[in-house]
Amino acid sequence: MARRNHTIYINSLNQLVDVLFEEAFSRQLTWSVLAKQSGLSYSTVKNLGTRKTKYPQYRTVQLLAHSLGGKVAFSKGNLGHRQPIAWTPKVFAA
Repeated sequence: MARRNHTIYINSLNQLVDVLFEEAFSRQLTWSVLAKQSGLSYSTVKNLGTRKTKYPQYRTVQLLAHSLGGKVAFSKGNLGHRQPIAWTPKVFAA
């Protein structure tokens, strides 16, 4: 069960990376700009963007989301199992 939860966690991080890069693309932000805004190195952003990084770190994704005006959080479901991570972009909040 622990392996399954880890897989769900990693998959949700990777899906979130896709969402964040789609958001950045829609804003016409380059990897250089994302790196500067997030405080991450250019190579880290590039590796995420090209999917070279297979297992992104939570903190890295959190910094990227914050640079786009959002926040990242995951919640624990029944029996404390990790649930998929959700990104809430502040820019779109009501």
